[in-house]
Amino acid sequence: LDHEHPHRAQHVHDAAATVHSALTAAGIRAELSVRIKSPCSAQDKMLRQGARLNDLHDLCGVRAIVEDVADCYAALETVHRLWPHLPEAFDDYIASPKENGYQSLHTAVRLPCGHPLELQIRTWEQHRNAETGTAAHRRYKQANSFLPLLSDSGMPLPRRAPPAARRDMGSCRRLDVERRGRSTGGQGHATGDHRR
Repeated sequence: LDHEHPHRAQHVHDAAATVHSALTAAGIRAELSVRIKSPCSAQDKMLRQGARLNDLHDLCGVRAIVEDVADCYAALETVHRLWPHLPEAFDDYIASPKENGYQSLHTAVRLPCGHPLELQIRTWEQHRNAETGTAAHRRYKQANSFLPLLSDSGMPLPRRAPPAARRDMGSCRRLDVERRGRSTGGQGHATGDHRR
């Protein structure tokens, strides 16, 4: 993942620009943000789900925040016209919200480069609930934050390095050590565990 990060970053920014242009052409006002999953978060998800790296559809993501629910579905249709979508990755949490009240459309498409791209589409009200309301799960979000990319006026927003890019891999090592400790009754340790 570290080796592919620059390529993934370029692909997700190019895809976001394409999505923004298509939504604008369709008359849908949207603010977009992008995310590249950190290697530590990808490893954690693979271990939790027993998945392989190629099974993850959300290594890169674009979030579109739109005005209303009708625009959510119109944006989904627009995105599905851009690239082939992956039916197994589609979830309609607007029609069927999660138990905590979370609402959003989730889909994934296959980019021309071959990488999958996750898209989340929601309204501003749904976004506020997901970020700070009952549906918020902050610990996960801190490691996998979407970064603003384009405003609804089409003007680029300032980019900053994601928090995961500013950390070393110490947190992954600590996570691995904690897991081994639990599986060996607290006897786990590893070389290279750089606690700070």
